[in-house]
Formats: sequence, structure tokens, C-alpha cells
Amino acid sequence: MKANYFLAVILLLMSSPLLAHTDGMFNETLWQSLIHPLTGIDHLLVLVSVGLLGAKKRGYAVVVYPLVFLVMMVVGAGLNFGGIQIPFLETMIALSVILMGYSLMMAHHYFSFALLALFGVFHGYVHVSEIPDGIDSLNYLMLLLLSSFMISISAAVLGLFSENRIYQLVTWVSLGSGFYLLAVS
Repeated sequence: MKANYFLAVILLLMSSPLLAHTDGMFNETLWQSLIHPLTGIDHLLVLVSVGLLGAKKRGYAVVVYPLVFLVMMVVGAGLNFGGIQIPFLETMIALSVILMGYSLMMAHHYFSFALLALFGVFHGYVHVSEIPDGIDSLNYLMLLLLSSFMISISAAVLGLFSENRIYQLVTWVSLGSGFYLLAVS
């Protein structure tokens, strides 16, 4: 179990805060859209939380929770493409890390489901604003969604076959990271 905590700390230190939201730090390749969700602890922790929430609920939720999050990301992307401004984006992203992590320890599945739908909008909105110039936006978004779905499904599979400790670990890492991101946003 110490190895899991050690791995969590290494991942936390290796991921630069809000790196997925830095406006243009990536070169102009579509492969960047596949690795983009892995480059910031904020999006990664939310995706893992979504997958674990689905695993905790079991049944169809294992796939439905990640799919709903992705659909809501598309809604957020549409808002951005439509020119609608959403204030306090970085604050909402930090809150998404905190509340999605915390929801892993809650018994209220409807509240958790509502949170993941709401925060999917913010994550989708922010990711569209970071599409590098000169890249086909639709292809970038589709690959980003594919990568995000694979991360969530992988977390769900992990949650199905692991003990309760993984939920506690992700909760504590999310709370710590989220409060840090909230402080610097």
C-alpha cells in the first residue's frame, strides 16, 4: 500500500498545476490532444474520479458516468465555440477537483452524478480554449474525448477490482491538489 501513496505523490509532483490550461504550450500535432488529459493533474484527477464513481455505483454506471462527463464536455466546447463567456473558469476547475474527489466518499450518487455533469461543461469549455492554432479543432476535440474516455474507463476497471483504499487515495490526492489549485488560481 505504501507504493500506492508513493506513486500518488510522484504523480502529484510530476504534473505541473493547471498545465492543461496554459494556452499554447503544446506543439501543433494531433497527438498532443491524446496526451493533453495526462499533462495536468486537474483534468486527470477529475477523469479518474468520474471512472471510480461509475465503478462505485456498478452496473451501467461504469460506462454511463464517463459518457455523461464527455457529453457535457462537448456542451462546454459548444459554449466556447459559440463565443459564450464563462467567468471564474480556473476556480471552477479547482473546485471540480475538490468536489469530484470528495464525492468518492459520499453515498449520494445523484449529487455526484449532477456534479460530474456540471463540471464536464467547465472542462470542455477550457479545453477548447487551448486548442493550438493551425490544428483542426474537431479532430483535436475528438481525440481529446477519446483519451479522456479511456482514462475514465481505466479508472473504473481499477475501481471494480480494487479495495476501498483506491477511493480514499484519490479522495485525499484530489482534496490536496484541488485546494492547492484553488489557492493559486
